[in-house]
This record gives sequence, C-alpha cells and structure tokens, in this order.
Amino acid sequence: MSEIRLLESPSSQKKFDSCRLLGQLQYIDRWEPREAERSLPARLRGTAFSRASELVHKAIMDGEIEMLSDTTFIHAIIDEAVNLFDRQYTYCETAGIVFDPNVASISRAELRRVIPLYAHYTPVRQWKKVLGVEYKIEQYSCRIDIVGINCDGFHVAGDIKYKTSLESRYENNTIEEFHWDPQFLQYNHAFREDQKLGADVPVYSTLLLVVGTAFRIKQIDWLYTPEQLALWLASAKDLSIAIREIKDGKALPRAATVHKSNFGWCPMKKACLEYNLDPELMARDYVKLERLPD
Repeated sequence: MSEIRLLESPSSQKKFDSCRLLGQLQYIDRWEPREAERSLPARLRGTAFSRASELVHKAIMDGEIEMLSDTTFIHAIIDEAVNLFDRQYTYCETAGIVFDPNVASISRAELRRVIPLYAHYTPVRQWKKVLGVEYKIEQYSCRIDIVGINCDGFHVAGDIKYKTSLESRYENNTIEEFHWDPQFLQYNHAFREDQKLGADVPVYSTLLLVVGTAFRIKQIDWLYTPEQLALWLASAKDLSIAIREIKDGKALPRAATVHKSNFGWCPMKKACLEYNLDPELMARDYVKLERLPD
C-alpha cells in the first residue's frame, strides 16, 4: 500500500467538521482557553489511563497475564500513568493554564484507585488473542488502542474511553455517540485495509467504556455495513482534502454560522467574535499549547 496519508486523524476531522476556524485555532494553532474547561483535566486523566491500559494489554498480548496479579508490576503501571499525568498537568500550568486547585490531587487518587481494578476486570482477559497495542496505521492517521481476536473468534479494532463519571441515564446516548463517531469508523476501515481482510470477513469495532466513579467496565461490539463505511469514507476523504488545503494556506478556514451547542458556547467564541483573532488580545484569555509531553 502507498505510504501517502489517505485521511487526516479522526480528532482533527471532528474539529474541522464542526467549524473550520475552530479547527485552525485549536488543531493547527493550538490555542486553549486560559481557564481550563472541564474537558482538559478529563483529557489528561484519559491520556494517563490509556498509558496504564496499554501496559495491561501488552502483558496480556505477551502471554504474561499472571503479571496482572503482581502487586509490584501494578504499582509500576500506576506510577507510570500518574507521572505522565503530572508531566502534562505541569506543562499546562507552566504554559499559563489555570486549573481548579483540587484537580491534580483528585485525578491522582482516581488513577491510583481505578488502574488496579481495570487490570483485574478488563474483558480483554477473555479475548482469544491480542494482536497489537497502540497499533499504528500511518496511511489512515491511526493509532488504535488495541486490535485482536475477541472471545467469539472475530477480528476487533478496539478503543478505550475513560470517563470519571457517567450517569446511567446518559450511558445509552454516550454509547450511541461513540457508535457513529468517525474514530470508530476510521479505525474499523483502516484495520480491515491494513490486514487485507475481505469484505466477507467480519471486523468488529469494540468500545471499552470505563467509568471511574462507582467503577464499571462495558465492552460494546458493533459491525458496520459496507454502505455505512462507504458513506463515512466519502465524507472523510472530502474533509481531509479541505483540512490539507487549510494547512497549506490554499483555503481559508471559514467559521461556522452557529457558535453554541448543547454543551454551551464554543470555547473560541471570544477569540473570534470579540478579539477578531488578534493574538495579543487573545493572549488575555487563551494560551498556546504545543504537543503535550509523553
């Protein structure tokens, strides 16, 4: 297969799809609100938990599942995850992000409590085989959390979503959102292409939904029809072309006409509508964050 990148990453596609200017400001220019939104600490916790789950999955892949009962091994995983959280949190603070003062201590305590539970109860223990962890597919801008053969013998491309809390009444809606999230569609298509699996071979997209408070894990598997994947792929290709044109300065990042959603105002509302994208004015309420440390 050609090494040419066929699609932009799902995360960048979502940014640009909601508003091309939002994509430019947050994905390319990397502006973030100075007053940390709730989503930023959640992202930092999610990244740290993903590092821990990666190490858990690698132990399973390497046939060392007994290590998950070794207290020293689990403590080492916890330390690595918490240290990653601390590095990223400190970087954000140094750059000028202002967090709630309790965020750091609560996040560390949460990670220390939840990681051993995931290692013990993860449904990945029942899979027939783990084929890859943090599985890269460059052509499709993918790094899939875990790929393998599930307990029923089918290929799966899986992603972990970590939430501190999730009320039961919102759980079905949350799962449905992930079902049609471009990330799961892109990972499914990319894994199928990478493994050269025919159209008649089932490839499940797997969501491992982990909720920290009142700890629970759910594994949800779904199949996409060829028609559903084709509909997504056509749109993803068009959007990827548009993103590259913006990156290359060949097109302007037009703003969306709507600036508020069910989650509230766009985080860049003041930058666009009050500061007219003036960097000096934006620096009052926004901070530039480069790539977070690994």
